[in-house]
Amino acid sequence: MEEKKVILFVDSSNLYHSLKRLDFNPSQVDYLKLFELITKRKNPTVRFYTAMKRAESGVRQQANQQVFHNVLKRNPNLSIHLGKLQKIHDDSEDIQIVVKALNFCKNCLSKAYTLIGTFRNNNKFKEKGVDVQIAVDLITLCENKSYDSAIILSGDADLVPAVKFVVSKYGPIIINAYFGNSSGIELRNACQNKQFEITKNIIKQCSK
Repeated sequence: MEEKKVILFVDSSNLYHSLKRLDFNPSQVDYLKLFELITKRKNPTVRFYTAMKRAESGVRQQANQQVFHNVLKRNPNLSIHLGKLQKIHDDSEDIQIVVKALNFCKNCLSKAYTLIGTFRNNNKFKEKGVDVQIAVDLITLCENKSYDSAIILSGDADLVPAVKFVVSKYGPIIINAYFGNSSGIELRNACQNKQFEITKNIIKQCSK
């Protein structure tokens, strides 16, 4: 009997921030072991979706990301798919106008401007287009019969329409791998409650 083809789709932002919220250092996780536990496969096929750090993020962050990607690539069946980082709108000038209107005393005004400076100097970015990439690949790869089962490591409700389309039209098994602290029920429902919860105990088994 032919073995079922399984692909794990990983939303890197969801993975990274979920580990942080569980008080795990993302750099101290054996990801190959984690992906093997999730898929119940040796050297599973993994599609890892992330966004390249920009120059504004800092040289160190760019270097750390490259090191991380090199570690991931040790799995011969893992491919990295890149979206973009978009700078979050800086509201510090709007805040400054409000602060002026409040007529703070000199001391409080100084503290308020210090806070505004923190906002202005804190370049923050968010991933753009990663969920769209996952959705498109989920549909395209299913049409090409590249998998019999897909596991989506994400909590993003934006993936719900793609999951519903794939399940209703092609009928594969779609499983939502999720962390209890960062998952929306909409995605699990779209997967018809086929789910795999990544618990603290599972992460401990994968700690370096």
